[in-house]
Amino acid sequence: MNTNLGCNLRYTGFSPVWGASGTEGFSGEGYKFHKLLKCCCPGFDFTGMTFVSKTTTLYSNKGYLPLAIDGITPRELFPKCIIVRPFKEIVINGVSYRGVVLNSVGLSGPGLDFLLDQSIWQEKETPFQISFMSVRPDVEGRLCETRGFIKTLLQRMHFQTRFGVQINLSCPNVGLHRSDDDIVDEARATIDIADQLGLPIIIKINLLISPRTAKVISEIKGCDALCVTNTIPWGSVLDKPYDINWENIFGSKTSPLEKRGCKPGGLSGRFLKPLVIKWLKEAREIGLKGHINTGGGLSCADDVDDFYNAGASSVAVGATAAMFAPWNVQSIIQRARKLWKDA
Repeated sequence: MNTNLGCNLRYTGFSPVWGASGTEGFSGEGYKFHKLLKCCCPGFDFTGMTFVSKTTTLYSNKGYLPLAIDGITPRELFPKCIIVRPFKEIVINGVSYRGVVLNSVGLSGPGLDFLLDQSIWQEKETPFQISFMSVRPDVEGRLCETRGFIKTLLQRMHFQTRFGVQINLSCPNVGLHRSDDDIVDEARATIDIADQLGLPIIIKINLLISPRTAKVISEIKGCDALCVTNTIPWGSVLDKPYDINWENIFGSKTSPLEKRGCKPGGLSGRFLKPLVIKWLKEAREIGLKGHINTGGGLSCADDVDDFYNAGASSVAVGATAAMFAPWNVQSIIQRARKLWKDA
């Protein structure tokens, strides 16, 4: 497999299609329903996609997703912190999109040392990405955890291949709320810390961060790419006619996950596609020239063309395709690889 197609960051060749963080689990182990899909759905095949780990924290973090005895896979087949509605419709800009996922996993995981102890990342032979986020409520605490994350990687840098570090600054499930100025300052400090690895640094943001702010982040020395988007935090207000009628989704202004003891969570699904396309076009129009990996709402090969034509540098396959159109996963990957190869 030629992983240099379309996406070379700091001499590290990634595929033009990445997995959204967590699509294949922490180390590629996948989920229980993946085993069934691989048996009965020939198109459900991640071959040719750059692996991106489920977002890890520095230390073990309970979150809202109970983990099995192996420390990494969900204990429950239907976790209470995830609500899937495959037939629910959301209307965006006059167009109806079917299928939504509301999740408040809250970065449940065993921590970085545990994952490194498995030696699975170290044995990978093609470039991949490790996704990381701090869960500390204060800026200094988050930067301290980032230093700890980078220090641990430097001390245990025994990998067979180069990899990228995807730093998540916008997961809605850990209760962080920051202004655009604050997130730029934190991104600058975070990138400065991570740059000592000498590896690709990708900053993950969501659609609530404006294209202009994203442009500033993309121009920070050491930032190799942006990854857009995370889920949309419950209750977010977007510009009309792209706003979301939250009350219509689950029949209440309050997230149903709160009744289950979780945070309100973030929403994803096919409806994200027009929102991401709009954001991407605006970003390119104002002069954002850096690499943008975009995902959200991608569920078929034709969607790849739309992201490509809007200015995406690469695309991400996530929950929308894996849950609502698993038979399209391989065709999505093949379309992306052909588009960027032919460019």
